[in-house]
Amino acid sequence: MWQNLSLLLPTSEKAAYLCSMSTTFLNDFSDNTKVWVYQSPRPFSVQELAWINEEAARFTSGWNAHGAKMKSSIQVLHDRFLVIASDQDFAANSGCSIDSMVGFVRAVQTNTGLNLMDRMLVYYEKDGEVHPFHFQETGKLVQEGVLTEDTIVFNPLVDSKPTFEKTWRAPLKSSWLARFAS
Repeated sequence: MWQNLSLLLPTSEKAAYLCSMSTTFLNDFSDNTKVWVYQSPRPFSVQELAWINEEAARFTSGWNAHGAKMKSSIQVLHDRFLVIASDQDFAANSGCSIDSMVGFVRAVQTNTGLNLMDRMLVYYEKDGEVHPFHFQETGKLVQEGVLTEDTIVFNPLVDSKPTFEKTWRAPLKSSWLARFAS
């Protein structure tokens, strides 16, 4: 799987590879695709990635809504973002299908011992690496020069293919986080 390859690349090549992967894995999905992003406080290990890939393949092969097979994908981007996509043009998510997806995420949390649902953590990219911080520290990190208006930050609140492609990775100055930068 591509995640394991990314661990073997030098930092600069890894960053370029992961950036292209984060914008292409949804190419075969319609704009009517729902997206969920779950964030890990640390990179997943090679063993965790292998387990996640195996379980994701199993989950997506059987994921359905009221008996209708769903077109879906689960990818781990930057070794820490679990991104789940479901194309609503094939089958619309139901309450039960969303419950089963949350069950999958909880299984990942249990297997890794990580909290993937902490929305207080925000992530920025520097030198090809992704770093977490508490969103309330934004102003302090700007004053310290750790974050600049051009620093790439990640938006965990995206909910569709169009918003994922346009705002998941964005410079701080044009992100949802900009209001906390002063």
